[in-house]
Amino acid sequence: MKMERTTVVKMKISIKKLLLTVMFAFLGFVTTVSAAAITITVDNTKSLATDANSHYVTNQGTIIISNVDTGDTLKAYKILDAYYNETSNVISYDFTADFKAFLAQSATYSSLSVQDYMLLTSGNIENGSTITESTLDTLASVYAGYIKQHSVEGTQMATSGTTSTVTADAGSYLILPTSTSKVYAVMVGNIAISVVDGTWSLQDASIVAKVSEAGIIKKGNGKTNISAEIGEDIPFEINLTVPQYPTNATNKKYVLTDTMSDGLTFSGMDALGISDGDTALTVNATTGAVTNATGEQVATITVEGQKITIEFDLTYVKSTTLKVTYKGRLNNNAVIGGNNNNSAQLEYSNDPYGTGTSTTPITLDGPGVVIVKTYALSIIKHERNNETNLLSGATFEVYRDENLTDLQGTVTTGSDGSVTVKGLKEGSYWLKETKSPAGYSLINDAIQVTITDADATDGVITARVSNAKVGVLPITGGMGTIIFTVSGAVLMIGAIWFVFVYRRKNKLEV
Repeated sequence: MKMERTTVVKMKISIKKLLLTVMFAFLGFVTTVSAAAITITVDNTKSLATDANSHYVTNQGTIIISNVDTGDTLKAYKILDAYYNETSNVISYDFTADFKAFLAQSATYSSLSVQDYMLLTSGNIENGSTITESTLDTLASVYAGYIKQHSVEGTQMATSGTTSTVTADAGSYLILPTSTSKVYAVMVGNIAISVVDGTWSLQDASIVAKVSEAGIIKKGNGKTNISAEIGEDIPFEINLTVPQYPTNATNKKYVLTDTMSDGLTFSGMDALGISDGDTALTVNATTGAVTNATGEQVATITVEGQKITIEFDLTYVKSTTLKVTYKGRLNNNAVIGGNNNNSAQLEYSNDPYGTGTSTTPITLDGPGVVIVKTYALSIIKHERNNETNLLSGATFEVYRDENLTDLQGTVTTGSDGSVTVKGLKEGSYWLKETKSPAGYSLINDAIQVTITDADATDGVITARVSNAKVGVLPITGGMGTIIFTVSGAVLMIGAIWFVFVYRRKNKLEV
């Protein structure tokens, strides 16, 4: 009689022993560990449906998952139970109630037996891509989706460092993450009972997790912290890492959102480019559709105010990297000395068989944020050696180069003796005075001023420029006239007295 969804292993029949060995070689896409000799223990209250004398095996082993991201949590979901008939010295296997319920509703796997399950092939669980077409991994991925949809209970594993473990009864288990920011391949591990040198032995399950993750790096002008002038077009570049989703993943959401501050203006989709690996894609500037060479729509772009959203269809993404480039112009709303930030965030599925997503964080020092700063130069004009006497009417040309060819603008000091030039980037500037305040000499040489973030106060660099006063001729009624008149009269009287005395002296001598 055919035993549906149940398998039996007899220790004393060599062909059965071989079948058992083959079964766990197939199931054991695990790292081999030493098997320990055991005395099989059972729960007599739980019997195999097709053999009342076969009882549930209670021997326990350990499932060990390495290469786990610190802080991630995983659960083990049992697929196969082990049963032991002490009289016939036979080990049998049967599907768990949860797995049977899954099979019953599956059009693809409804007729799967335990023997069929044992003949499935597995991918290399220790390394390589999370994507696989192996028959066991395919089945496990479909069951993973069922677990998510039907809230199947699993056994919580304990994570310490980069290793997650759980002690569990003998059998076969599907291991899935319950909390992670990464993408894991499906993992099936077995706490296996087999025959070693004529003795029943138990072997732990040890799996090296295959993990893939999403990533984002954004730069402006090749940097994450830049300065710019108002009116300058800044080239931005966003490099994305695409996680590899496992077989039959039903949730592969991957959406990039780029938000510009009010101080930046999007230059338009005509200047926006997207590459899949090294292959440039075609962007329709009117519809926002992004297509590849064969016409498949790889992404859709929408622009709303300061936000650019790009939703990718990973079905048509060929590589594990994407690149987005565009330009943003620093405008008059830019905050002087402030962070006119341009931040990009990636929302992606970290739950391939459910609905969960994760987002990359946005922090000032994070890989998705470019800090854009602009500065102001305040020129204060005063009389030389008298800083309290502020001078209006001084006109300066502001140049970006020492040769005075790159003119940035022309400004004139106001009634308070000052004028401010806004929207400058870091670096050196030269001030050329073209008109001095009335009554003061013109400065012939250009004055160098250097703008640095470290020297700026709230984004403002102050340059104090002084002018020497020009000499003034006397005018009628002024103090100068009186002084010169008195002095001249004294000199004239002195001269007349000297001549009078000199002549009188000469007469006496004659």
